[in-house]
Amino acid sequence: MAPGLRAAADESTNPRVASALGSIAAQIEQGRSLDDILADSDRLVPRHISGLLAAAARTGSLGDALVELADQQRAARDLRQSIAGGFAYPLVVVCLASVLLLSIMLFVVDTYQEMFEEFQLSLPVLTLVLFWWRDIGLWLIVGIIALGVIAVAAIRLRQGRAGWLRLVATVPLFGPLWHWSGFAEWLGLLSVLVRNQIPLPEALRLAGDGVSNDHVGGISHWLADGAEEGQTVW
Repeated sequence: MAPGLRAAADESTNPRVASALGSIAAQIEQGRSLDDILADSDRLVPRHISGLLAAAARTGSLGDALVELADQQRAARDLRQSIAGGFAYPLVVVCLASVLLLSIMLFVVDTYQEMFEEFQLSLPVLTLVLFWWRDIGLWLIVGIIALGVIAVAAIRLRQGRAGWLRLVATVPLFGPLWHWSGFAEWLGLLSVLVRNQIPLPEALRLAGDGVSNDHVGGISHWLADGAEEGQTVW
């Protein structure tokens, strides 16, 4: 059992899970039983890991469960990296364009404005708008950004991580991708737990504890409450 747990720890993409599996393997090598370790390690071992290990040990399928867990974590990591990679290029382009525009406004526009004023030229609307942005627009953007940061901090403190992630899910384009990637991670973890014969209400609670998106985790706990009352998940 200990070598299998160490192998699963090496394959895990979650540092906390890897540390927990390594610790359990070390204690098993010292002669302790898995049940005793899980009973004494509530704070060190994530609940969904301890629940999965206990259920897999009862059914004699610990090796398969560890393989499924490693595959689920790898798939979740690959999905997050894929989303991040898709946004990387447009974000870099937007940042470079912003730096270029800011440089023009700060170091180039002054010279042209002085020249135009000396010749008393009649300027087109777009040029006047550019001067307005240099004098007022930049400070307006800075003020909007500052207000946005304050609002985000207030929401984060008032509603917690789950409320903040619920708000992020409403952001166009980025929000739905982040939201549904959390659901994909949750479904993968839930399927691992259910396949190892963990009752659905308990599996929903464990999956809610194990998913990285707290908003999705809260939905999982809400579904668990309904399942315990005899309602179907649908």
